Amino acid sequence: MGKWLFYLAGISLAAALGALATSTPKIVLGISVSLLLSAIILPKPRVGLFLIVALLPFEQLLPISEGLGIVKLVGIITFFAWLINLIRTKRTLINFRKRSTLYLISFLALATLSLTQANSLSIGLSRLITLLLLVFLYFLTIDLVQDAKTLRKILLTLVVSGAFAALIPIVQFLFNGFKRSAGATLDPNYSALSFLILIPLAFALANEAKKMKLLGFGIIIILLLGGSTLTFSRDGLVAVLAIFMILPAQKLLANRLRWSAAFILLLMVASLFLVKHVDPRFSLDNIKVSGGSGRLDIWTGAHKIFVDHWFTGTGLGNFSVVYFKYASNMPSIKPWHVAPTVAHNLFIETAAETGLLGAATFLAFLGSVVFGQKRSKQHYLHKGFRSQALVISMLSVSMVGFLIASLFISTLFLKIFWILLGLHESTRPLFVNGVK
Repeated sequence: MGKWLFYLAGISLAAALGALATSTPKIVLGISVSLLLSAIILPKPRVGLFLIVALLPFEQLLPISEGLGIVKLVGIITFFAWLINLIRTKRTLINFRKRSTLYLISFLALATLSLTQANSLSIGLSRLITLLLLVFLYFLTIDLVQDAKTLRKILLTLVVSGAFAALIPIVQFLFNGFKRSAGATLDPNYSALSFLILIPLAFALANEAKKMKLLGFGIIIILLLGGSTLTFSRDGLVAVLAIFMILPAQKLLANRLRWSAAFILLLMVASLFLVKHVDPRFSLDNIKVSGGSGRLDIWTGAHKIFVDHWFTGTGLGNFSVVYFKYASNMPSIKPWHVAPTVAHNLFIETAAETGLLGAATFLAFLGSVVFGQKRSKQHYLHKGFRSQALVISMLSVSMVGFLIASLFISTLFLKIFWILLGLHESTRPLFVNGVK
């Protein structure tokens, strides 16, 4: 193995040097990076998962070439390394004994069936392939996080990396003349969501030993600033309000953290009376006039689409194609709200594209993952492992905040969504195998 890695590193170095002398350095450099990453990840697929989690908040800032980012490249290599490891250890790819797995497979089958109704089959197939890759990321996460120690390290990596990414909108806000910032994802709403859902996990860090208290509180403040105050995301604001309404009721948190969460909630509620003077989009009058930046118009059209395609849907990824035809013939919808790319609602979009059965199986899958960990939590509490039980609780709070924000934005194809689901589901093997 040592010689193989040595030769691979030599080839990578040669490719990197060759990139300097070619007219298409990105291609050769991409090959070089691929070889180096393969040398690191292939022997230990879990390293690949750590890299994905660490780089994910900066994904759009790290392109190798058009259509290929560093996170996607790491994901592909990690998947093959994981697959090789499964074959070597003679383990199965998917555990069909889990209820959540059966719901997910059913949803994928119905999403595939929906393509028979697709106006644009190419778009539908592209979205289906993306969805399958994300599902593999979900199963990969479950399989590679097989003990409480690894889960804790993954969460720490995700939260710390997210905090560094949250500094980007803070810097943007200060240097752009105190204007609304977009963050690393180049979209204020998705930036806000990706930061704010990490706050409960940061509370879990602050609940740890004394050396983690300061780090945890510092990360919470950075995530709050970068996620809500400076992106001015109404979707993010709804998510973080929901999160801080739930946190004070979490009895596993230390009292100081529960009181801190309650205090932050009061500050946020008070700030609502001031923020409308900073950004008029937050005023009730503006929301009524704009219909939530066109969301009410989009949802009206989506409801019409669902009524007409309630059984099999319009086809995965085909909402925008069909909506344009509907909205153009609906006088109630404003002309500038005729061509959205998404439905701005995870659940409405899923129902419109995959039909009633597709939406039902998807909701059943989410419910089985998010609310199906009670047994594991009770097991940890019974054994006296309060920190493991707290991690499960905080993951649940993060997912609840994420799903509430998903009422206003489409989140099905976000990698962080499927990674969080995988981390949440990974607590079940911990229960089955005991605390390691």
